[in-house]
Amino acid sequence: LFKKELNVDESTPSLIEKRNKIYIDIVNKELQPMSGLIQMLDELDNLGILTACATGAPRTLLELQLKKIGVFDRFMVKISSDEISFGKPNPEIFNKAIERLGFNSSECAVVEDSIRGLIAAKKSGALTIAFPNHIPKEIELPEYDFLITSLLEIPAIVMK
Repeated sequence: LFKKELNVDESTPSLIEKRNKIYIDIVNKELQPMSGLIQMLDELDNLGILTACATGAPRTLLELQLKKIGVFDRFMVKISSDEISFGKPNPEIFNKAIERLGFNSSECAVVEDSIRGLIAAKKSGALTIAFPNHIPKEIELPEYDFLITSLLEIPAIVMK
């Protein structure tokens, strides 16, 4: 659609490659851990709660981001778009993460910061925690179980 509207002659794979290179450059220069992330992971570790990272990003970007902010080894399971057939709002990515952790969905929580991700989380059957840190307030969120404004709220929620 954009290629047609902008009259771009380059192939889609070439454009994606250029986009990814720009993104990687930005990540390498600017990416910082989200506020409260390290403390939240510390608290979850202390409570013996296993964690997974399930993202719609490709594996190369998942690894780059987690390594850049120093939390790659903090997640027992890491799932990227390369490992699934259907993206969010299909719950496949969360179902795979839950399965690899060795739990049932009713024993797990998903923290999600996107509309499509919240829909997928709810469909997975896991406790759904909405963290709309970059969703405009005027946009109505789909169904969720808890709404948080800080990652530091998560340990208390999952211990209930």
